[in-house]
Amino acid sequence: SILLLVWANSYWEVVASRLVLGFAQAFTNPASLSLLAQLFPQSRATISSIFNLGIYIGAALGSLAAAMNRDQGWRACCLYYGVASAVICLLCRLASDPRPQPVENNTRLLESLDANAEQGCCRWVSSQISRAGRHLVTQVTEVVTSKQVCWLYLAATLRFCAGFGILVWLPPAMASRFPNDVGSFGLANSLIKAFAGSSSSLVGGVIADHLRSTGRGNGAYFCACASLLAAPLWWFTLQPGSSFRVSMAFLLLEYLAAESWMGPCLATLQGAVPQERCGAAQGVFSSLTALGNLLPMVLGFVPDKQLVFALQVSVSSCYLLSAMCFVMVASFTPPPSVTTSESQRRLTEDLQQMSDSVISAEDECVQSSTSETRGVRSRH
Repeated sequence: SILLLVWANSYWEVVASRLVLGFAQAFTNPASLSLLAQLFPQSRATISSIFNLGIYIGAALGSLAAAMNRDQGWRACCLYYGVASAVICLLCRLASDPRPQPVENNTRLLESLDANAEQGCCRWVSSQISRAGRHLVTQVTEVVTSKQVCWLYLAATLRFCAGFGILVWLPPAMASRFPNDVGSFGLANSLIKAFAGSSSSLVGGVIADHLRSTGRGNGAYFCACASLLAAPLWWFTLQPGSSFRVSMAFLLLEYLAAESWMGPCLATLQGAVPQERCGAAQGVFSSLTALGNLLPMVLGFVPDKQLVFALQVSVSSCYLLSAMCFVMVASFTPPPSVTTSESQRRLTEDLQQMSDSVISAEDECVQSSTSETRGVRSRH
């Protein structure tokens, strides 16, 4: 779909290629995160954070594409990025899947195709689509019936609102406050997104997994603390009277605090639903990004003179409300269990104690039997 843009000759052809791109990408996050949760069950937060580094690396590559656009044009950009994406997809397709393959399901599918061949392909496809739709509705219903998951979805929606509000309206807000530093802001904002955002995301996942493995906390409390800390930092980023450098310093600190939430949040979601429902849960989570556009849309109706204050208040409020929701998520989370290695160690110790007890009991029985035998012999 990216390569289609190279040969687009009208506005509607560009729109059509973008629709195809959005449709194809909609399957990526739920399937990828569900697969990662199965492959790395003991480090879900860390691996989810590594996966989400693509957001910040993509932002950096977007800045590179903007510079490339000035020199070679947007068609060349689409060609380079499209070819690179195709090569990466082919490499991923050639990689082996370590999970056991569902042979029975494939056999059933082939049997179903043979049995329904006489009824016509269209009728069979229609029945399969209807069946998949009912199955999807059932899975999503089972996921959203959990209070813990509902609170987590609400918290994530508020975080998406805050993030998209910053993404869309921070540049014009900074341009109105610092009209002489627009170029410097563009460079600083790109560097902060690329380095501070990616570092915060990775560190957040590692810390959340460490706290879970040691039994000292869970990901929901970590997300609550990150959101609570991000609220005042964002407030001071747009504080009237601050210089440009002070605002950029608070923006850097805000990214370091705020962007650590995604990995722990996804790990909490994966732990709150059965493994066979992770895909549906991830799909609902990804769809919440559409609701995250509500705040940028509302801010679009704010007069220009009040934009900075409205952005300051709305984003800070979203952070505070999301922190409260994450606390509610944590209240429904069961106490963290010991890790697999720890449980194996305890099981080995218990088995060793039982073995020692059995050996001691056998020794006592042997000694008692020996003493009784000696007593009988002495009497004879």
